[in-house]
Amino acid sequence: MFKSTSTSSSPNAPCWRLLDNPLAVVGVWFALCALTLLGSPNFEWGTDLGSTPYGADFLQEWVGARMILTGHSSDLYHAEVFQAWQHDPTIVGFAWDVDQYYPAVYPPIHYAFYLLLACIPYRIATMVWVAVLWGAVLASARLITDIAANAFSPDPTDQQQVRDRLRHIWIALVFFPPVHFSIVLGQKSVLWLLILCIVCRFLQMRRELTAGCVFAILAVKPTLFFLLPLMMLRQGRFRFCIGIGTGLLCLFGMGAMSIPMATWLEYLHAIGDPTAYANNSGYRLDWSCNVISLANALPQGLIEWGKFAVCVPLAVYVGLCVFQHRLNPTSPEFFLVGIAGTALLSPHTYHYDLCLLMLPVLWVFADRPQTSIAYYALLSVAIAVAPNVVDVLGVPVVTVLLIGILSEIRLRNWAANQLETPFCKGKMKVSPFANRLYSPHIDV
Repeated sequence: MFKSTSTSSSPNAPCWRLLDNPLAVVGVWFALCALTLLGSPNFEWGTDLGSTPYGADFLQEWVGARMILTGHSSDLYHAEVFQAWQHDPTIVGFAWDVDQYYPAVYPPIHYAFYLLLACIPYRIATMVWVAVLWGAVLASARLITDIAANAFSPDPTDQQQVRDRLRHIWIALVFFPPVHFSIVLGQKSVLWLLILCIVCRFLQMRRELTAGCVFAILAVKPTLFFLLPLMMLRQGRFRFCIGIGTGLLCLFGMGAMSIPMATWLEYLHAIGDPTAYANNSGYRLDWSCNVISLANALPQGLIEWGKFAVCVPLAVYVGLCVFQHRLNPTSPEFFLVGIAGTALLSPHTYHYDLCLLMLPVLWVFADRPQTSIAYYALLSVAIAVAPNVVDVLGVPVVTVLLIGILSEIRLRNWAANQLETPFCKGKMKVSPFANRLYSPHIDV
């Protein structure tokens, strides 16, 4: 699979692995922060801005935390009050389009995580936030390298081959479109990627209880939380599920003690309709990645019909793709299937949430670089052309691509005799033609 070379293991060989050099990491981190803050229109400071506020989506996190900090948490899910806070120059430091605002769509504990940033002025807090996001990107690149190396061999000498091959994956991570969108829009998707990498590393170390506790942090964004625990439960990883339960008790226990119960009830009322976000004026069909987007792409009079006639059958098919696979929970394919399935079945997923796919896609590069490059290129191109495809054809192309990726993986596993049905626990028989056709692409 790999051929070791004397230059890669020699102690006198040049160090090409940037992430092994702390000073180089700091330099790259500082350069990325500077480029974002100085080059992005979303970070151009002014007292009278247009339709996009300074820091973009980070504004609603900071305002939500500020309301909790100043004792106004009871107004967090009152749209008029939340909107007024976002447009008050005495609070945020600038004025912007009064017809635009960001709704409060996350649980109260989510905003509590930003309390430290809410203690400082918004402009400075935004700069700190950008620095945190780029730090999460570089940390994720290092963790993905560690995960791939340890998956290849527990011997550090053998791992060096993988580490040499993955020494530049941080560049691929930096230039992946969802990573760019996430940071420019002030989103936290790269933080979720970092958390997922930590969870995967703990699973490799057989510390499933700890991995579950860390994974529970994702509960602050429920739309990314629901599928992987079910997949682990199906695999019989009960310690991981117990860890999630323990983490949730701690997380929401602290939230219940620090945030009034009335605020939690208002949050539950605000999210009563999981498809309501698509009716928001800020909804972007070309950014959406779930099966509901296929119904929203239909003519206005057919949308409700499409949610049943199109979305339900597709959701069932995606569920079959996810739960009919017998995959190792510490394999890249397990996370690829789980993340793609989560994006498709979630009531709300935008393309910047696909940052999470970088864990399995870059991990695969250590063993099957052609497959990794194909996934990376297809996702990047689909996200780049999505606005044009929606304008011309009215089709959310990223959703179609994710369904295609799941179908391709399911087909490979079917050809490899790895697929089981709910009614048959044994492996299905396949034709000799299918085996010849797909055997070169089957995972070992």
